[in-house]
Amino acid sequence: MVRQSQNITEESATDVTRVSQLAPVPAAKTARGARTRQRLVEAAATVFSEYGYSAARVADMVRMAGISHGNFYRHFPGKDEILLAVLDEPLAELRRASGRGPDPDPTVDRAALIEANTRYFAAYARQRHLFRVMREAAAVNPDFARLWLSVRQGFVGRTAHWLAALVEAGHLEADVDVDLLAETLGSMMEHLAYVQIGLPAELPRPETIDELGRVTGESWYLILTGRSRLH
Repeated sequence: MVRQSQNITEESATDVTRVSQLAPVPAAKTARGARTRQRLVEAAATVFSEYGYSAARVADMVRMAGISHGNFYRHFPGKDEILLAVLDEPLAELRRASGRGPDPDPTVDRAALIEANTRYFAAYARQRHLFRVMREAAAVNPDFARLWLSVRQGFVGRTAHWLAALVEAGHLEADVDVDLLAETLGSMMEHLAYVQIGLPAELPRPETIDELGRVTGESWYLILTGRSRLH
């Protein structure tokens, strides 16, 4: 029997905003309103990326967007709600990059692991400033802490689901704790993405992203295929 906790399921990989008390702002009712909202979101993404969560100001966003304060508050109650809107597409991209489609015959393939992990790091790199802002916000705001943990749980949940399929296919031992193993593999990815991509002053070069994908992909492969040598 696969050892898997009930709290990690494919359900955790869906809408990460639903666990937060912050409510996503409803879509604009008119085309003009949608254009205004998009300008605000784009300006806010730049402001958050440049100044971080704590130092970002609504005044900076409206000035960059060329929109009045009053118009801002017609679209967003405050800074937290617009950050939620800013993060929506980057988080969706990261979920897509780390997703695994249905596989009738799951296997542990080194090249596929390297490719998948490289894809994740590349997606993280494209939005690295905003993911750093989310971590900053999570440190001081419980709503964003819940959001960040939900993003983590989504990645771990998808990995646990894949590991459970490997157990069912006979590629992993039946008594492996897939939740803990998924947490271990996910922590590797999360920490390296934040430290090697999110924190540096300069964007890592493509060959660095490729090397991160190679090293972690090979590490996953050795962890998953070398367990039999532990017995």
